[in-house]
Amino acid sequence: MVISGDEKILIYSALFHDIGKLNYGQNRPHEMSGSDFIEACKFLSSEEREKIKNLIENHHITRSGRKLEEIENNLLRILIEADHLSAGMERVEKREEDIGDRYTQPLISPFSEVRLCKNEKKEFRYPAVIINEKFLNGSLELVSIEKTEAIVNSRIIVKEDYSGKSLKVVYDEITKKLKEELNRTNLDINTLLTILKIYLQFIPSATYKDIPDIPLYDHLKTTAAIALSLYKSKNREKPFLLIGGDLSGIQNFIFSHFRTLESDKKAAKRLRGRSFYVTLLMDAVVRYIQKELELYDFSILWTSGGNFVVLAPNLEENKKKLEQIKEDINSELYRKYGNLYLSISWEEGTSEDIKNFSKFLDRLYEKIEEEKNKKYFSTQEILKNSMIEVPPKEICFICGRNKGFEKEERFICKYCEELENIGDKIRKAKYLVINPDLEADITFDIGISYKLSRNFEKGELVYGINYFSNNLNGFKLCGIYTPGISFGQIVDKEKDIKLRKSLEEGGKPTKLGLLKADVDNLGLIFSLGFENEKITKSISRLTFLSFLFDYFFSTIINKLAEKHNIYILFSGGDDLIAAGRFDEIIQFTKELNNKFSDFVKNTEITISCGIEIGNYKFPIKRFADYATERLKESKKDKNKITLFNNTVSWEQFEEELTIAKELYKMISENKVGTGFLYYLFRLKENCFNNTVSENTKMILNPEPYIRYNVYRNFNCSKEEKNKIINLILKKENENINNFKYINICVSLVSLLNRYKIKYYGI
Repeated sequence: MVISGDEKILIYSALFHDIGKLNYGQNRPHEMSGSDFIEACKFLSSEEREKIKNLIENHHITRSGRKLEEIENNLLRILIEADHLSAGMERVEKREEDIGDRYTQPLISPFSEVRLCKNEKKEFRYPAVIINEKFLNGSLELVSIEKTEAIVNSRIIVKEDYSGKSLKVVYDEITKKLKEELNRTNLDINTLLTILKIYLQFIPSATYKDIPDIPLYDHLKTTAAIALSLYKSKNREKPFLLIGGDLSGIQNFIFSHFRTLESDKKAAKRLRGRSFYVTLLMDAVVRYIQKELELYDFSILWTSGGNFVVLAPNLEENKKKLEQIKEDINSELYRKYGNLYLSISWEEGTSEDIKNFSKFLDRLYEKIEEEKNKKYFSTQEILKNSMIEVPPKEICFICGRNKGFEKEERFICKYCEELENIGDKIRKAKYLVINPDLEADITFDIGISYKLSRNFEKGELVYGINYFSNNLNGFKLCGIYTPGISFGQIVDKEKDIKLRKSLEEGGKPTKLGLLKADVDNLGLIFSLGFENEKITKSISRLTFLSFLFDYFFSTIINKLAEKHNIYILFSGGDDLIAAGRFDEIIQFTKELNNKFSDFVKNTEITISCGIEIGNYKFPIKRFADYATERLKESKKDKNKITLFNNTVSWEQFEEELTIAKELYKMISENKVGTGFLYYLFRLKENCFNNTVSENTKMILNPEPYIRYNVYRNFNCSKEEKNKIINLILKKENENINNFKYINICVSLVSLLNRYKIKYYGI
């Protein structure tokens, strides 16, 4: 979109108005030092640079007593008001005694500020990370740490300076690198926004008098979105239109068309294709909204999983366009796939609504829920116009609804073939080309197309997939890792994944595990988590929180999946679906929880998981349904995991894995027979069943039985016998917790022994 005139001046002024906070000094305030960055912007004309500098240098003019209504320059008035609205809902003043040197104030993690209960607040900070290739591929893993350590790490990461207690050298280096980037002659607004994100996402926007918990990038982005709405809206009382979307039917879309795993050799590929299609769909929708409403990337507050929120000018034509957009998208979704529906709603807002963004957002979410509940009523016309008669023998064997063409002795429709091709390409793709000059891999009816590629032509709109360099327009965070072999191969008992084979190739298949996981109380975290001690649910806090969740469920998940040979079937927002060999999915899940706990460092932000284990030929749709039921069991109490028909805390889960490790080691070394596993299972049944069948007895305390059996049947030292007894009977609060859930240990060891799999390095 070509931009010129006052709109261009206003947008660049908003995006740069506080950038001087990187390098301002005592005798040169940030609104003056910001001019230095504008001088570096060679993509702007000299006249444009002067106008922008004038607005930036005067955006705090009201602090000297000048009233906003007295300012004649309309653009300056809008910039001041947008900055006030953005900063006013974000910033919390420090206590007088806490005011100090801004160079000793790294960015506070938003997870530190989430409070659902009255738990003690513990503060952690982020180093001043530059988002580079190492950050995006997981080589440089983001963690929040203590303040002093965050300063040291910032110096190491940015400047390779290992000493000092100040961030000044870090800010100076970032200033230098950012100015070099701005010196390019071909920067458009959206690419500029990516560059600002790369350098300013982990720089606090306010440090001296205010608590440093808002990234400078998010403050600049929010100010630009507010300014554009104020500038373009004709409704002075309610200038803002908050737009939200929610995609229904994602799991059904991904899994419902797969009947088996092994008999359909391309099932894994199709699962990947359908999963990544959801990512492309949401990207296409927000791009379509941007195009039709004449917005920019900064107006997209967040897009995560199957959800998005956009801030736009409140114009009647925008509402009419949104109605048409909703119809266009859902008509295409129903015609092609039938089980996806995108609810789109909007809510008008005042300046007070921006200040009290939490209530503004809640009103929008209420409308989205209403829209979701009546989606079938609103799509009657779509249904009527989408009925197509297809001869039975020509129906696509995958989706079972579209007319197909003959391929490999079966009929497949063009849409399912398209998804299959995407699943094949995404594993090796490095770039996502938008509206490519050459043939696209997928084209949406709304006029947006995509191509997955390992290279691209100069002049194309290109995003790196978990990758960025200065010749790209941006990057996409995607949880997409796959080992690159079939499900039939992934379950082979061979330790080295490169040597695994399918049954037909002579492999020895074991069991497949399917994991479903999501973050507990995410709705409460977003709606109530910040309503404490003056910390409000501002736009910037939520956009930063959304980015961090996206980072975890893409970069960190990919790295973890690669370590454990796991398929990421879907990862978006806070949801995760993954598959792998049963022992590897269990190890992956254990580390997933530990990584997540360390990432958030807040005991009120937890994750729940459900694991289903079965034959790798079992229909994947039913596999996913069972895993969903396991997750539901975990979600009843939250912060739990369910597997082998037992729901336990994460601490108890790790205890069971510890017992399994030791017990399996003893069985592998012939120190005890497998009959002991059956004995433990029966003993547990008699201990914890409320009813006892005839000719059996209820056992109140299993300890003497276990001690007798171990000392009688284990062929090992007394120390080893006592060790396994103590592990099995470990008591906490006088409850025999370990033995109550011994089925987890027994089931895992039985499977490991059955397939003779090396486990935990044994």
